[in-house]
Amino acid sequence: MDFLEKEDPGLKDGKNGRFAGLQRFGDDQGTALWTVLTNKKEIEDAIQKRTKQFEEEEERTQNERSRQQNETHEEILETEEVPTLTLEEMNTNQTRNTPKDMVTEEVDKRNNVVASEEIVELTKAAKEATASAKEATASAKEATASAKEAVSASSAGKACCAIM
Repeated sequence: MDFLEKEDPGLKDGKNGRFAGLQRFGDDQGTALWTVLTNKKEIEDAIQKRTKQFEEEEERTQNERSRQQNETHEEILETEEVPTLTLEEMNTNQTRNTPKDMVTEEVDKRNNVVASEEIVELTKAAKEATASAKEATASAKEATASAKEAVSASSAGKACCAIM
């Protein structure tokens, strides 16, 4: 027996109710879809429509990313001198044969420099934190030793008084 048929008041005792105004459609693979639609054809059409919308959204997003990347490349080309290659150099160096490739390489170099600087800063911060932790550990050990001495002295005093 299906859990909802057993527990949902709208479906108990063989009733054909609706849960919160939604109809449940499922398949043999365990997939369930809750919808206000009641006709299987309407549901399939709605799924196809949403799939098309999703694909269009993905295409727009990809186009926007490409446009932004192109704008970045254009800004770099406008603001900085990009190395030029002779035709011979282009033919011998296939990995850098277009201005876009050269700009992309320059952007990658800059990103690597920024990342390297961030790594250096994080490493320094980690070393400082480690040093602070070591100092705190040493202080804690000293405090523990002092406390042990105090307890030991207190115990010796009590034993001395008990003997008298």
